[in-house]
Amino acid sequence: MAQAAQLPIINHYTAYKPRPFTREERDKTTILYGGLTWKHERLMQGALHNLKYNAEPLPNIAREDLDAGKELIDVGACCPTIFTTGSLVNFLKKEVKEHGKDEVNSKYVFLTAGACGPCRFGQYHESYAMALDGLGLRDFRLFLLAQDELDQGPGNRWDTAITSELVHVVDTRFRTIRSRSGRALVGVSAGGYGAMHLALAHLDLFAAVESWSGYFHPTDPTGTKPLDLGSTLANSKADVHRQLQASRTQLKALPTFIAFYVGRDDTRFLAENQQLNLELSRAGVPHVFRIYAGGHNQALWQRYAAPWLTLAVDHLAPAVG
Repeated sequence: MAQAAQLPIINHYTAYKPRPFTREERDKTTILYGGLTWKHERLMQGALHNLKYNAEPLPNIAREDLDAGKELIDVGACCPTIFTTGSLVNFLKKEVKEHGKDEVNSKYVFLTAGACGPCRFGQYHESYAMALDGLGLRDFRLFLLAQDELDQGPGNRWDTAITSELVHVVDTRFRTIRSRSGRALVGVSAGGYGAMHLALAHLDLFAAVESWSGYFHPTDPTGTKPLDLGSTLANSKADVHRQLQASRTQLKALPTFIAFYVGRDDTRFLAENQQLNLELSRAGVPHVFRIYAGGHNQALWQRYAAPWLTLAVDHLAPAVG
């Protein structure tokens, strides 16, 4: 009997996965983050402190951070990622020199935004992991605020962080209109999906939602295949098209400004945006939809940022006093 040919072993790609950051470590571990304006970094620090976490932004960017970032990450990364990577690397180098790798690995974690998306935003975690590996800190922990893992289990619910805890922090620290009439969610690309998904799941909290070049179901990193969340129920709850079907009655009771746009040359997401527009029109749900010249890139988003942010604000309650 002929012996069957042995098939080659295929090692599929797996994303960087850090060891857990446990509640018991909260008092002795500091969350690092960066790449934002100083105002946003202070806001984020306040939100994390309010949740009883130690948190501090990375030091101000310097020329040596640019040099370190260019040396350690891939050439396709954008400038903000290069600067932030260099700043993180240089900060950790200093800490390792003073305290050693083991203490740094336990004393700090790095928090950044990311996603399972088709643009560079969906691959940034790989750039950071590459830099940490080059520094000899393979065990250093990097955590993502990822749109495809909004609920990461008990005690680590990012949907709750955005729609409940962050809302509470902003409303208690700033002079705001503390109701849905004064709140909007706006997102770009993967953030467009996240904004639409969370706003529809919390119509009692937000009066306006905008998606800029977003998609409306979780996707794999290529943006061409649906992301399986593990069950039919989970997949259905994460699908904006199905959310809209289930929310039509609530949308009548809680009128919500819904707006979204996409680039004409955005080959991955143009069709789905057109599909959502058709579904909303057939359901009689008021909305704004535009197709602009351009692709899936910063040039398009920067061109329309001011008018579309103004559009969202115009559909909120006006400030008084």
